[in-house]
Amino acid sequence: SDNVDCVIRGGPLNDSSLIARQIGFATLITCATPAYLKLYGVPAYPDELKNGHRLISYLSPQSGRAFPFRFERDGEKTEIKADYRVGVNESNAHLAAALAGLGIVQTFTYATAAHIRAGKLVEILTPWRPARYPFHVVYPQNRYVTHRLRVFISWLQEIFPARVGP
Repeated sequence: SDNVDCVIRGGPLNDSSLIARQIGFATLITCATPAYLKLYGVPAYPDELKNGHRLISYLSPQSGRAFPFRFERDGEKTEIKADYRVGVNESNAHLAAALAGLGIVQTFTYATAAHIRAGKLVEILTPWRPARYPFHVVYPQNRYVTHRLRVFISWLQEIFPARVGP
């Protein structure tokens, strides 16, 4: 009804009447500034985030609830739903809060790569990286798929993984 040909969605998809084409996966990391880690210590296990660490949570725009910090190692999965110090629902503000030293953040590697290389952020809990985060292009079933849309989807499937991957 909005005359939109397609949208890009991140995360697991719920059952819907939309057609979805996977375009890639993004990698998430957990990190903080060197100053924060010097002050509060470097956690060795995800459960340590519940004890005295300040978390910067990403809030769901739909519900306002914080997304849990998720971790995976050797098939073992765990979620941390600790109280957060700062909560935001915009990715630039999420990263800015981490760069300001306000706490520990879990976000995409493509957003943090330059800051990690520059030493402004340090990855922590490296053996406990979260599962890869899927991205899809979706469009209505009943919409005629134009040649232009097919080309766009093919292009996304080709370039997207290199832009958001490790």
